[in-house]
Amino acid sequence: MISDTMTGPPCDHNPRAIDRLSHFARRATAALRRLPDFVIIGGMKCGTSFLHDALQRHPDIRPASRKEVHYFDYPMNHRRGTSWYRTHFPVRSNRLSGEASPYYSYHPLVPARMAALLPRAKLIVLLRNPVDRAYFHYQHNRRFGFDTTATFEEAVALEEVRCYGECERIEHDPTYYSFHHQHSSYLDRGNYAEILTRWRQHYGERQMLTLKSEDLFSKPGSTLAKVHAFLNIRRHNHQVFHTLNAGSYAPLKKETRTRLSRYFEPHNRRLSEWLGYDTGWHDA
Repeated sequence: MISDTMTGPPCDHNPRAIDRLSHFARRATAALRRLPDFVIIGGMKCGTSFLHDALQRHPDIRPASRKEVHYFDYPMNHRRGTSWYRTHFPVRSNRLSGEASPYYSYHPLVPARMAALLPRAKLIVLLRNPVDRAYFHYQHNRRFGFDTTATFEEAVALEEVRCYGECERIEHDPTYYSFHHQHSSYLDRGNYAEILTRWRQHYGERQMLTLKSEDLFSKPGSTLAKVHAFLNIRRHNHQVFHTLNAGSYAPLKKETRTRLSRYFEPHNRRLSEWLGYDTGWHDA
């Protein structure tokens, strides 16, 4: 294990020292660094890694230092201020830059915070069939130890108790971080119309591009072309598309899928009315 107090010149076997030097260099040049031109705000398990990977390889884009900066949603990071946020982005140039933090879309304080700092940013939203999104969210949590319940059905049954009052507490105490609001919100994150309505209170229609994850996965070329046009960058043909953060899981139980499809039916109908087109998620 490398100690935080280790001294000496950085070398290949001292990555933490190299990272610290890079951080100091970035802080020293923070004033010269751009703020993001675009942000992929979510949702979680909707293909944000796939889209971020494709965009960071575009010749008109210089990537941020990491995919998920979590500046607007994590209280500890937000307290670090704008200079800290700038350190994650490249020095100003004629190329764009952006980040992708999926929790942004769901966190109640993020829209206002982001609009205050990035009023002209373009936002990209990915929406997935909410039944599938919830199930893969649970599998992600199991994989990384964020949820120890034995089954998806048990986790869904516990959501109301785990998340009760957490959104309100965040809204009343900006320094508060809620583990369950971020990790246990399996069904509530599928209420896309409510989430998008909150964002549209701060950003205009032309600043937001909403895409279906299923389209990104099944026809990535044409879907990415829409993103390129939205960002006003050259169309770029990727020869290889990478599927990231994908796992292999047992299929969702048929009875659970049927029950959750019924639960999400009014939410999906409201979303279709909000978007102006049918999402096609009737059978979930």
